[in-house]
Amino acid sequence: MSNALDTNFCWNAQAEACLIEMIEAGRRAREVCEALKRLVGDDPGRNAVIGKANRLARRGVLIKPLTPPKPRRSGRATAQWPVQKRDALIAAWNAGDRDEAQIAAVLSVSVGSVKKKLACLRAAGVRLRPAIKPKPRWSWPWDLPMDKKITAMINAGSKPGRIAAYLGLPTEAVQARVQAWNRRHEIAAAGQAPHPDPVIGADGRPGLTLLELPDIGACKFGTHLPDVDGLARFCGQPTHSDDVYCAAHHARAHLRRSGDARYGDPKIAKKNREVAA
Repeated sequence: MSNALDTNFCWNAQAEACLIEMIEAGRRAREVCEALKRLVGDDPGRNAVIGKANRLARRGVLIKPLTPPKPRRSGRATAQWPVQKRDALIAAWNAGDRDEAQIAAVLSVSVGSVKKKLACLRAAGVRLRPAIKPKPRWSWPWDLPMDKKITAMINAGSKPGRIAAYLGLPTEAVQARVQAWNRRHEIAAAGQAPHPDPVIGADGRPGLTLLELPDIGACKFGTHLPDVDGLARFCGQPTHSDDVYCAAHHARAHLRRSGDARYGDPKIAKKNREVAA
């Protein structure tokens, strides 16, 4: 009786004996197909061999089943977690100031291996802080020195997670900044205007983009409000003394460089904008 898995192959006594002998010897379906092709002159196909073996097993003729195929490896080495690296992972995760991408960059492993190890640790009963998805900070106040650091690390082959861990920035903010840089280079290569609606600088004049900003003698203070195309706007006013910022933005730039937590407060930022204006 024909079977859908057997195609048009004719199972005679010789082919069936060869199939039983090779399966009992631990051969796989593809090797059985090659042997039957040499013996009979016709390739039954892997599905026909599997179907015939299943029927023989149900009849009790076959005792040893077909050898299961070897699992395919992705080519990526499995991360090894010694005790020291595992303790470093637990300490970094419970600290709460880094996400999976930043921890993976510090420990030189993949993000997936960090997520799997955290899941295994939770299943084993290790006390870990809950996974909190960080809010994207698209309003990060970028300036020219920070852009130079990011572009230098990108050109050196660093990933956004490692850059964020090194500079102490959110990973989402670094990724958005890199995308904005790529779009800006594409816009500049196409010869289009960087921004259709420029923001207002410290003296009420429209601000300049980094493409339009002079290299010497112009304020490098960028707006902390997101633009429609992700491009940062700069003041462009004459710089104050030896600083890279003008007199109106000098105090705010000092707060940002000193890491003052008040700089992220909207009320403080509004007050600073009023003072700068």
